Amino acid sequence: MKRIVLFVAVCLAFVSCGVPVAEEEAKESAIPALNASPADFELWEVANLHEQLSAINDYIVNQLSSSVLVNIEDTAAVNRLFEQAYRNGSLDPGVAHHAWLYHSPLEEAGQCELLFIGGSNALLDGTHVTMARQDFDRSNGYTVALKFDEEGTAQLAKITNEYLGKMLAIVVKGEVIAMPAISSEITNGRMSISANFSQADAQAIAAIFDKE
Repeated sequence: MKRIVLFVAVCLAFVSCGVPVAEEEAKESAIPALNASPADFELWEVANLHEQLSAINDYIVNQLSSSVLVNIEDTAAVNRLFEQAYRNGSLDPGVAHHAWLYHSPLEEAGQCELLFIGGSNALLDGTHVTMARQDFDRSNGYTVALKFDEEGTAQLAKITNEYLGKMLAIVVKGEVIAMPAISSEITNGRMSISANFSQADAQAIAAIFDKE
């Protein structure tokens, strides 16, 4: 059976943008999966940037197609501005809310990547995952292979058909760990996530679904 791979051009770092990671945890993995459950693993729509950016114009270093770059030292201030905007109603978090993407300082030294995920609910969560394991291949390095149950397979097929050619965000406990572009419909219920993971990162994600 053919496996569909979601390719992601993202490097993970030992820095949690907006949420500090303890040094001893960072040595093992930057993935926020320590106490995560399958329900904490979510697939979200990546929302349009334009309306939300006015709140943080002064902190934007560079704008990419689906995200913006912010200096690490400014992430706390950016979080406060967005929380204020959500409270006063100038931005509706039910339409789109901000999230941070792990990004390698080797790629963008001293910067974090910010995007917006849309809607009030995730498109799919990890409660439908029946198997997860760390994998490896020469082209993509360490990956995470997932298999979904019957309901999850149907939902995944519908989502990947609807969002064909678009970006989705894979989120664990509010932190975006990967932002794949959907290149084809996934109908077999199997998904492989590639995001320049370290072995520890891939193991941490797979461990979310360990029910033992």
